[in-house]
Amino acid sequence: MPDIEIDLEDDEDIVRVYTRIPEQPWLFRKLVATDFARIMHAHSGISLLRLKYLSRQQARNWFDTPKLKGLAICKAKALKDLGLRFMAKSAEDPHVSTRCPPCNLNVDYNKLCQTNDKTDCMLDLEAAVSLSKFLSKSVFVVDTPVDAQER
Repeated sequence: MPDIEIDLEDDEDIVRVYTRIPEQPWLFRKLVATDFARIMHAHSGISLLRLKYLSRQQARNWFDTPKLKGLAICKAKALKDLGLRFMAKSAEDPHVSTRCPPCNLNVDYNKLCQTNDKTDCMLDLEAAVSLSKFLSKSVFVVDTPVDAQER
């Protein structure tokens, strides 16, 4: 089933799983711009999870990675106010792909992340206008910090 654009309720809790390696204890309770940037140019947007459909533990375990995981949280309204858009398999999908405002919402996986105005994706760290730092400093807060004991 291809992704469709969906709307989120303004007061919905949205989380981003952030990861750390054990050698980064100074970052366990801190968010950085790279936590909110596309990590692979073969993917559109960034992945967020909806606590309306998942527990915090389910969200934390959503992605399979050997790294330590924490959760950052915000309300959907804060993301909508930035013009971000949301793609999912259905309106009840716990996983959403967040897209930048000029995204053409292409779901053809051979032609990902193309903006309508030919600018860089605003979720890329190196974009001329990147939202990543703003999301890490002004929108999301740590909800469930990385726990060095959890492996």
